[in-house]
Amino acid sequence: MAEEALSGKDIAGLIPNIYYDLIARVSAGVPFLIFLFWDKKEILKLPDNSPATVLLVVFGGYLVGIIFSSCAGILLGATKLALKTKLALKLISKIMHRTNIFSHKSTLDLNSPLVDDAVGIMNREAGATLTKVAAESVLCENLFIGFIMLIVINYSGYPVKVISAAKTEFLLVIGAILLLVVVHRNMVYLFRHDRLLTLLRDLKNRSPSKISDTKMN
Repeated sequence: MAEEALSGKDIAGLIPNIYYDLIARVSAGVPFLIFLFWDKKEILKLPDNSPATVLLVVFGGYLVGIIFSSCAGILLGATKLALKTKLALKLISKIMHRTNIFSHKSTLDLNSPLVDDAVGIMNREAGATLTKVAAESVLCENLFIGFIMLIVINYSGYPVKVISAAKTEFLLVIGAILLLVVVHRNMVYLFRHDRLLTLLRDLKNRSPSKISDTKMN
C-alpha cells in the first residue's frame, strides 16, 4: 500500500510538468508548423491524418515550443522592466489603490527563473496552480514569437501562405493583440506568484498556538 501511495504521489507530481509541456510548448509549436507547411504537405511525404503524421507534428511542435520558450524569458523580462517604470507604477497604484504593487521585491528581479519553484516547494497545490498560470503565460509568449517568426520567414524568400495572403493592416492588428495578451498574462503570473508567496509565508509564520487560538475564538 505504501508503494502504491508513493507511486500515486509521484504521478501527481508529474501532472503539472506534463500540463506545462502540453500547454506552453505543444499548443504553440503545432500551429506554427501547420501554418508554415499549410500548402507544402508534399514536403513531409506522409499521408494525411495518419498516426505518423500526427506524431511527427506533435513531436515537432514540442521541439519548436522548446526553442520558442528560450526566447519567452526575454518577453517576461521586458514586462518586469516596464512594471518598474514610474509611469507604470503610478498607473497601477491608482488602479489597485496600493503604494507597493508587489509585496516581494524579488518578483521583479530579472535574475529570477522563468517559472519559480519556491512556491511548489512550500506547497504542492499552490505550485501546481502557479505552473498552470506560468504555462498560459509562456503559451501566449510562444504564440507571439511564432507569429513574428512566420512573418520573418515569409519575407525572407520562403512564402508562408497565411501570411502572404493577409493584408499588412491585419497582421499589425493580430500582432498588437498578441502582444497585449502577452503583457496581460505575464502580469497575471507575476501578481499570482507574489500573492501565493505572501500567503504561504504568512501561514508558515503562524505558530500552532495562534492557529488553535483563532479556531477557539
